Amino acid sequence: MADLPFPDGFEPVGAPLGVGSTAVVWLARRTVDGRLSALKVWRRPLAGPRDRERFVREVRRHADLAATSGHLVSYTWAEPDADPPWIAVEPHGRALADVLAAEGRPPLAEGLAWGHDLLLGLAAVHRSGAVHRDVGVANVLVHEGRAKLCDLGLSTTQGAATEDRAAGTPRFVAPELLAGADPDARSDVYSAAVVLRDVLGEDLPAGLEQTVTAAASVRPGDRPVDAGAFAQRLARDARALGVELPAELPPGPRAALGPGGLERAVPRARSRPRPRPRARLVGGLVGGVAALAAGVVALSAGGFLDGDAQDAGGGAPPRTTAGGTATGAPDAATARADVAADGSPVVLPPATSGRCDQAVTDADPVARPVLTRADGVVVGEVRLFQAPDGGEVCAKLVKPEGSPLRGQETHLALTLCGQGGTCDHDWHAYRIDAGPVVVPAVDGCVSWRASVLDASGREWWVRDATGTWSCA
Repeated sequence: MADLPFPDGFEPVGAPLGVGSTAVVWLARRTVDGRLSALKVWRRPLAGPRDRERFVREVRRHADLAATSGHLVSYTWAEPDADPPWIAVEPHGRALADVLAAEGRPPLAEGLAWGHDLLLGLAAVHRSGAVHRDVGVANVLVHEGRAKLCDLGLSTTQGAATEDRAAGTPRFVAPELLAGADPDARSDVYSAAVVLRDVLGEDLPAGLEQTVTAAASVRPGDRPVDAGAFAQRLARDARALGVELPAELPPGPRAALGPGGLERAVPRARSRPRPRPRARLVGGLVGGVAALAAGVVALSAGGFLDGDAQDAGGGAPPRTTAGGTATGAPDAATARADVAADGSPVVLPPATSGRCDQAVTDADPVARPVLTRADGVVVGEVRLFQAPDGGEVCAKLVKPEGSPLRGQETHLALTLCGQGGTCDHDWHAYRIDAGPVVVPAVDGCVSWRASVLDASGREWWVRDATGTWSCA
């Protein structure tokens, strides 16, 4: 395997765990501290901005989902600009495909627990507004009687058009995708049902048989609407059979942004402001969700302690609120920090333009809360737009006419959170506006957070302003 690329700072432990056309999965030891990681290593550098954007989007999706479910494997860190690029996760268990091949089907109670775990992980993906698109026995991991879902490399937003509709492992692909339909939650449900059939077998008790058969129906309308509904039906069947399913696995902590953490997936700031006093410094566990194989074996990850984790509180000016905080609203104030512990900005790649226009063509903002400096000077506006069908809300952070920073390249940080706690972020240097960021928001309720750094890179004119819209 000497011809396969391998990243600096790691040494392989044994032969590759899986080999695909675009990436190779290794068990590897980090040379600096001996920590074992599972690495998804690309065979060649990313081809250009589009590939890099896809890589970073995958990492960000994993990190955001990590805080919502313990049934998805956890991301640790990534390097899109390395040669070769790679994503690292902590090893966990074996692929379900390998377990079934080596040991055969488990007892019914254990198989139900694995199936329920899989559906809880997939339900977290669906709540975020995404679809997995590659649910199969190679992308479910089993460890000490519990299962986790991995490999979000093919995941996409529900309802989004895709050229490769039938991507994934052929035996698990829903029949409507082969006929040209776009993937949705029900197509994931079909794939999960095929996995359950592999685990549980053909000879099932009547109620359970009906549930699995309906979920694997060739007619999408026969299936549960999403993985959450499927999980509820499976839990009902387990109770009827006298099987007590184990408690849900606790979610991992939200990914910290420090050296060795998620910020390694994005470029650093071009200018670095002077450190400012902080009231407290918080260490965090770097967690998140990542999966490994590109259609091959995938391994899960856990978090590791990072003493340089970010803290959005401390010595910053008080939070300002432009909309109030509604009970049950998604809380952007607690989303991933956009300012480092030393007061410097955390940076992401520039957002792709046009996403707001695609969601709300020729629409006016539904809200435009104003951001002001302590002396009352208007610095910016958070402009919120709602899609005509009400299913998405998007936002831009704009320096309007009259802002003393308009036309100057200043750091803008915008976070928008919506349905199921899903958040989208844009933290970069811009002359006029940041964003757009887009989140699912079927009920219209969103929460935002915004910060503005002056042109010198030394003073936060707006720091952690927060607000909500349409939250009862």
